[in-house]
This record gives sequence, structure tokens and C-alpha cells, in this order.
Amino acid sequence: MSKAGGSTCEEGHPDRPQHYCEDCERTVKTALGPLAGVQSVRVDIRHKLVHLEFDESALDFDNLKVVLAGEDYPVATVTQV
Repeated sequence: MSKAGGSTCEEGHPDRPQHYCEDCERTVKTALGPLAGVQSVRVDIRHKLVHLEFDESALDFDNLKVVLAGEDYPVATVTQV
């Protein structure tokens, strides 16, 4: 699977969802890390999850979705903990 910028991610088994490589993790962290209000970004490549700590008063969550979609990583679901 090719992503913007020419990096290539491996394909998973046909019966499992594809997984992201370390370049994809770096892309997500680079896109979200500098946003105002973001305190930390952790990416779980294996489970295709992004864990964020952020200040809700300083960051519009819809903006996070737009930023990730712009990097070709659309948000499927959101769970607040």
C-alpha cells in the first residue's frame, strides 16, 4: 500500500486488516504532534490505534480528523477514556 510521500506499507494477510509500518507511525506523530493542545501522541501499529493526550479547550477534535485524513489516515472511530 503506498502512502503520500512515497513511503510504502506492507500488506497484511487477506483475512486480516493491513497493518501500518514505522514510516506510517512517524507520519501520524509528525502530523499531530505540533498541533496546539496536543500533549502526547502514541501509535500502536499492531492494532492501528492512535492514543492522544490533549487539552480539549485548546484543540478541536474535528481538526484532528481533518489533519489525519489529509495524511491519508482517516479516523474510523473515536473512544474517549
